[in-house]
Amino acid sequence: MPSNDYHFITTWHVPATREEISDVLGDAAGLARWWPSVYLDVAVEEPGAADGVGRVVRASSRPCRRS
Repeated sequence: MPSNDYHFITTWHVPATREEISDVLGDAAGLARWWPSVYLDVAVEEPGAADGVGRVVRASSRPCRRS
């Protein structure tokens, strides 16, 4: 793997049902509300199907800080 490639493996324990978690993660427009330290603005450009397939979302995030 090149030195500039990385991935994170994390385990989250969330006191919620799968459906509740899916609802939160599926609400792309709400990303800036529940993670404001990362997302500056999120806009749904195309809504896609009722199940979210085909949805197009534009998200603006803060630049990474290098240490």
